[in-house]
Amino acid sequence: ADIQQPVLLIWGAKDSVFPLSEGHFLQSSLPHAQLHVVPNAGHLAHEEAPQNVDAAMLAWLAAPVQPWR
Repeated sequence: ADIQQPVLLIWGAKDSVFPLSEGHFLQSSLPHAQLHVVPNAGHLAHEEAPQNVDAAMLAWLAAPVQPWR
């Protein structure tokens, strides 16, 4: 909860190393976190679905900056 900066969490829906429930926990624990779930991807979502991950990152980076303090 001490992290006040915006955070993008990218999570594979079928991650067996860190289950999606961990992603939801982090999202609820970090005040300015956004969770992007990659369907049909596991722990290596960036390798399994690179276009999906790239699109999520580009959209997040292009979004207007929100004040977080």
